[in-house]
Amino acid sequence: MKQLRALTGGRTPASETPRRVILWRLALACWSIGIVIIQAQRASAGRLLPDGFTYYAAALRLNVGHLLYRISPGDLPIHLHPPYWSVPLLSPPFMAVIWRPLAVLPYDTAAWIWLGLLTVAMAWAAYQIFVPSPLAVAAAAPGLGYLLGSGNIHGFMFAALVTLWLWRGRTWPAALLGIVTAAKIMPVVFVPWLLSERHRRPIIAFVVAALVCGLIGIVGAGFAATRQYPHIMLTSAPQAVSLSYLTKIRWLSPVLTVVGMIATLLLRGRRSYQMAVITMVLFNASGIGFAGGSVIVLLALPREPRFVTAGLAGRRLAARVRAAVTDPEVVEYALVVGLIVLVEVVAIFVK
Repeated sequence: MKQLRALTGGRTPASETPRRVILWRLALACWSIGIVIIQAQRASAGRLLPDGFTYYAAALRLNVGHLLYRISPGDLPIHLHPPYWSVPLLSPPFMAVIWRPLAVLPYDTAAWIWLGLLTVAMAWAAYQIFVPSPLAVAAAAPGLGYLLGSGNIHGFMFAALVTLWLWRGRTWPAALLGIVTAAKIMPVVFVPWLLSERHRRPIIAFVVAALVCGLIGIVGAGFAATRQYPHIMLTSAPQAVSLSYLTKIRWLSPVLTVVGMIATLLLRGRRSYQMAVITMVLFNASGIGFAGGSVIVLLALPREPRFVTAGLAGRRLAARVRAAVTDPEVVEYALVVGLIVLVEVVAIFVK
């Protein structure tokens, strides 16, 4: 029983942990760290933190008084890909504003500072998931590594979501998510989940934090740039794995995002399905579902399937399998995990 509990993610006292479970976890940890390093290096093969460079260039334009969403003479060059995106930054103005202090430094120095902060945040979040579900982190390691190596703000979103889940019902984790939302608008898809939890204070904290950061963006980048952003967001398809990009239908991703948010509200009480829907929404619109955000789903899934604690320890393997495939909770676990793995594999191949 104790061995089964350890293998399925249930917490087992260290003194009672079988040696093979310790070796299994150690192997998964080494695999995860190694793959993250390899993928991070691949993402930074052309330039250290390519997305970080985009943020740096945007902040530099603000520091010298140039337009935020247009390249002026003397600005750092940024790759554009019309008609899918024709602007040098696809994030709200607040993203550029928080980089303005870093933009007074040489890029390599600023990038290493950003990478250090990102590594600490993502490593902490991954550890929180690794403790109950080490295989989940190992499966997501390629995406986590690519996310880390790109320097994208979504690495902090991953940490904010883990914080929000572990301390759900509290105000400050929702405020953290609000800050990230002001820098990268897509985390707004978690608002229906916050509403479905029916805790008033986290919702207020999220809204207040997002509004305050939005105001900081207006002050730091100007009202004209802020006014431009909604049009940029609705007319861009920045990821090759997004449906808007693949189908050439610009409105498809925004429509499916709204549908997914409505579905999240309707699935109140089924957190694993809610998180799976949100992951699909994030993946469809921005292509980042494969890059670590999907791991949050596994925090919503059952840690200890019922068939493990139903007195089946003495039964044969066939009896355990029959109990598992007929248990709704275990089936739900398998469906959601399978969905996330499928998304990750498809996205990596498309990428």
